[in-house]
Amino acid sequence: MDKNVQLAPADAEARRQESERVREESERRRVAAEAARVGAEEGRRLAATEMAQTVATLTELLSRMEAVEQMRRSARRDTTD
Repeated sequence: MDKNVQLAPADAEARRQESERVREESERRRVAAEAARVGAEEGRRLAATEMAQTVATLTELLSRMEAVEQMRRSARRDTTD
């Protein structure tokens, strides 16, 4: 009986330590998941910024091309008159 009484506190301590290891592992996973989420969010923000810059560049290019086409048409009219 005395042996069982001694094992009970030892078992309780082993369970407590195991619980603590599980809690620490869960916390590590939570921190890793949060870091991954933050990284993904930053990636999305960078991609959105890059896409907005690309759209702005293409819009400017299209405007310039339209202006060149208008000048070409105007020059053709001037030579045919």
